[in-house]
Amino acid sequence: MRFNSRLGRGLSGFSGLSGVPSFQVEVPTYTGQEAVYCGWRSVVKKHFTYATGKVEKYDIMTQGAPSVLVVPWCTESRTTTLLREWQPGTDRVLWGVVAGMIEEAGCDSDGGDGGSAAAATAAAAAKHSGALQAAQFELDEEAHLQADTWIPLSSAAAPADKYSDNAFHAYLAMDLSPVASPRSLDECESIEIHPGKT
Repeated sequence: MRFNSRLGRGLSGFSGLSGVPSFQVEVPTYTGQEAVYCGWRSVVKKHFTYATGKVEKYDIMTQGAPSVLVVPWCTESRTTTLLREWQPGTDRVLWGVVAGMIEEAGCDSDGGDGGSAAAATAAAAAKHSGALQAAQFELDEEAHLQADTWIPLSSAAAPADKYSDNAFHAYLAMDLSPVASPRSLDECESIEIHPGKT
């Protein structure tokens, strides 16, 4: 298996377009937070004070552990494999790519304080040593594929959106081959695999 980091290094060196004016981004001062809801994903209300003295409170979604996204690419056919899965957020069956949460020892997957019973359970049930292994396991489990070449698509995890601290590690998986005995899907997951998509 090859692990190629040149693309990630290239993206991190991007400095913007010439001739476009740059502006100083204001970073307000974090002053605290409180829990709004605690569950498998949680919401915290974070407090920030701007230079003008204005105080703003933002509802931030957190899940306590980052996730992975995998784009499997067949170099021979120049196609990818997509998935169709029911998603509870929209209550619809949608197209998507291989994805999943990184389950490492010490990750607090309930968004809590790290000392909860759920956190202890998550640590005990850890199945990934890091982002790359999580991506490999998810590709096996959801697309029934394995890859010999893995290319990270960024040098650091990217947030899901600006009101979430859930971050994604994205990978391009190449030199694919089918898995004879794929890992079992998570309970309540039902996924259709659609290879050969352009």
